[in-house]
Amino acid sequence: MIVPFSARGFTLAEMVLVLALMSLLGSLTAFVNIGAYKRLLARTDVDRIVGALVQARSEAMHGVCKANICDTPPPHGVRVGRNEVTVFEGSSYSDRIATVDETFFLDGTMASGTNEVVFVPITGEVSDGLDIFLTGVEGSASNTWHVQIATSGNITSNAMRVDN
Repeated sequence: MIVPFSARGFTLAEMVLVLALMSLLGSLTAFVNIGAYKRLLARTDVDRIVGALVQARSEAMHGVCKANICDTPPPHGVRVGRNEVTVFEGSSYSDRIATVDETFFLDGTMASGTNEVVFVPITGEVSDGLDIFLTGVEGSASNTWHVQIATSGNITSNAMRVDN
């Protein structure tokens, strides 16, 4: 019986070629997605820091007293460490009431610049305008994000990446 050429199937060489192309495309996709994942981690860290700042300012403006030993509304602040962010109650991180701290861990960035900010009760203002810079390493390029706190207490961030 003679089998037509179209019904014979694929050769071993054709199968190996298709599998090689599929594995090449899969590895390229994984490589591209790793960079996107690192950017997502850094963006999440920026959001955590901004969220902690907003929380501390709101607690200061509303006179929240977590320690239940307050005669007057206490100041609230945020300390940004190398790999963590702490929301605290008190006039400074060193004079805080440590039992009411809330700590959030950063996934992939390192913070620099001012590492502590304290919001004044009721007004939510800060004594000086402050800047916090976050650096995330992605491949060979480092990316920097900027979080700024104005003296009025307003918080802004440029979540856009700036390549150095």
